[in-house]
Amino acid sequence: MKLDAAKFGLAAGAVYAAAFFLYALAGALFGVGGETLRMMGDFYPGVSPTFAGALVGAVWGFALLGWIYNRLLR
Repeated sequence: MKLDAAKFGLAAGAVYAAAFFLYALAGALFGVGGETLRMMGDFYPGVSPTFAGALVGAVWGFALLGWIYNRLLR
């Protein structure tokens, strides 16, 4: 069985984006991980424990993993 690089990259990006989104959303809804989210906001502008910050985190997560994945394939 051969690994399809494009499908794997999309799936990994989606999982990483979901992780960013769920972590920031948990911070917004339950107040957990506030300090970690503030630190993540220093590295990823726009990430915060709010719904909007969760969406920005999902975009950052997908874009970051896609960029890393493409750099490693070269």
